Formats: sequence, C-alpha cells, structure tokens
Amino acid sequence: MPPRTPFGNLAKKMWSALLERAGTVNTETDVSPDSQRIDLTFEPDVTRLESLRSFGLVGRIFQEEHALLEFFHDPPSSRDVLLCMGKLIERQKRFESSRLWILSAGRPTTALAKLGFTALPDWPSGTYTLEEDFRTRIIVVNELPVDRGTLFFRAVGAGAVLRAALSEATALPPDAPERSMIVRAVLEVWGEPHEDHKEFDMATQGFVERWERELLEKGHKAGREEGREEGREQAMRDVLARQLRARFGGLDTAVEARIRDAGVDELTRWTDRVITAAALDEIFAEP
Repeated sequence: MPPRTPFGNLAKKMWSALLERAGTVNTETDVSPDSQRIDLTFEPDVTRLESLRSFGLVGRIFQEEHALLEFFHDPPSSRDVLLCMGKLIERQKRFESSRLWILSAGRPTTALAKLGFTALPDWPSGTYTLEEDFRTRIIVVNELPVDRGTLFFRAVGAGAVLRAALSEATALPPDAPERSMIVRAVLEVWGEPHEDHKEFDMATQGFVERWERELLEKGHKAGREEGREEGREQAMRDVLARQLRARFGGLDTAVEARIRDAGVDELTRWTDRVITAAALDEIFAEP
C-alpha cells in the first residue's frame, strides 16, 4: 500500500474527530478478500446523530446508515472509483445499509462522465450520485459553496481552497468546535514524519506558525494567571517537539527527555535554531 500523504492523514484526523461525536469511527479498515483498506468507516449511534446537525452539510450526509469515506487529493480515475465501490460491496456483507462517500479535492471529470454520475437534486453544487441502488456519491470539494456548513469538506481540499478553509477556521471564535478540530489535526500532521510534500508545507506553514504563537501566548497567560510558568513551558515543549518531528522525523527517548526537562531559556534557544539547523544535533549544541 503506498504511503499516506500528509493530506490523507489530515483528512482522516479531522473527520475522525468530527464523527466520533456521533458514532464509532475506524480508519484504514481492512476489507476482504485482498487486504484493501477503507480510509474511514462510520457506524452511527442514532442517539448521538443530532450532534452533527450543527455542522451543516455533515449533518445532512450522515444518517442512520453505515458510511464509508474515501479521500482523494488528486481526482480519482474511473478505476479508482470502481475499486472504492468494490470495498463498499465487501462492507455491505456485514452492514447492508452502507453508503460510500468519495471526497475529491478536484473534479474527477472522466470518472463522473464515464460512470454516469449526475448532480444530486436539491443538494449543494459539487455533490454527485449514481442510481440509488449503487449507494455511491462523490463530493467535489472545490465546487462546494463557501460557507461554514461546508468548512470540513473544504479543509480536505487543495491549494487555494485549503488555504481559504484554514483562514476561515482561524477566524472562528477560539471555542468553535470546527476551529479546534481543524487546528489540532493540522498541528498533529506537522508533528509526524511524512514524505516530502512541499505543497502541503506551503499551504499550511503560515497557519501552523500563527497557531503555535497562539499556543505560546495561551501558555504564557496561564502561567501569569496561576503565578507560575508551567503552562508556558509546556506549550513551548509541545511546539518544539512538533517542529523537530516535522524537520527530522521521530524523536528518540533521550531527546524527548531533554525537551521535557528543559527550562524556558533552553526551549527558546532550541526553537530559534529549528529553521536554520541542518541536523538534530545542532539544535542542542552548547551556545
């Protein structure tokens, strides 16, 4: 199986956090007989589905049926869509009412035409369906209307669509659930080693730097209000660890321990070196 891109990891983290409010979520679910995997499966809890209603289009697509989500940063080909439908058929052996949702950052023009998808009546632009018996729908992210109700979809988009979604999330009140889930997911992906992907870094870096400054300021404020610096120091540790993982990959226990035991002055010095250091050892060199 090819390595997941940061875009795929981001999509799974955001949507898992959202759908866990209303049911059971699994990622990379195996389907027989050939070890194919589904990006995300959702088993709804009917007593909690109401919690999704405030999220616009999300609340409309997830009903009292099992759902499969497949995320495509590059538009899927006809074969890609058919493979996803094969996974749906396997899933229906356990959950007959399952429905497949394919989220594509761009328009899969050939697949839509060759497989016979049509615009879904009375739904927002960018939503397409096959005949109901196929239980398969495609959402083209860059064709959706731009409003808060489509924010989670556009946050798995590409280029300008993704940047606009992150900007909108940033502008939401600090306690807005969309903001916290999207920000947390992006920061977690930045803290994970992944294949070199300049497009993702270019689209998200400015937002990551802003959010990390917010974390530092929040920690500093907590330290002042409580008469101590623990809040600020922990925020600095979290930011530094994420930056180091993004630059150099996983951290061994010795490095993690050194970060955990450091004070404000050391954390500040090491954070300042992240951008210019060519190797991890240079971060911790004596001044």
